[in-house]
Amino acid sequence: MTISYSLYLDNAVAPRDAAEFLRPRRAEPNDDQSAPPPPSGVEFLSDGAVSVHVMPVGAAGAGVAEENGIRAKLSVVFDLFADEVEQAKPVMLGHLLALLERFPGDAVFLDVAGHALMRRRGTRLELARSETFWSPELRARVPEPHSDFV
Repeated sequence: MTISYSLYLDNAVAPRDAAEFLRPRRAEPNDDQSAPPPPSGVEFLSDGAVSVHVMPVGAAGAGVAEENGIRAKLSVVFDLFADEVEQAKPVMLGHLLALLERFPGDAVFLDVAGHALMRRRGTRLELARSETFWSPELRARVPEPHSDFV
């Protein structure tokens, strides 16, 4: 069983490019750096506890994103294995923050129920006051400045 979180970005980056940015690099001594990138059906397992799916936004996702004021073009779904959620949250947050740093534009990060946990409008970052998600340790990982919203 998994628990899903979704990031919607108002950025026209190709899903393949976003996934390549996140995908762990495992260069071996004889690794062929000229090997082609993975296929565009982009899904990978990160650190064993987080499954990452990167795709264009579908109709359902567009509606959820628009309810949160975002005209999303890219969707990233993070599936966390239910028995490892607390250990996987920092891994997922690292991916989330890396994407926000790398790809500009408005964004919203939602829990499985569609509640906004984080929003970015332009360059302003806001965190929900959700104590069930934002432990003090996770909140401390988010770079300043950021503000809270209810």
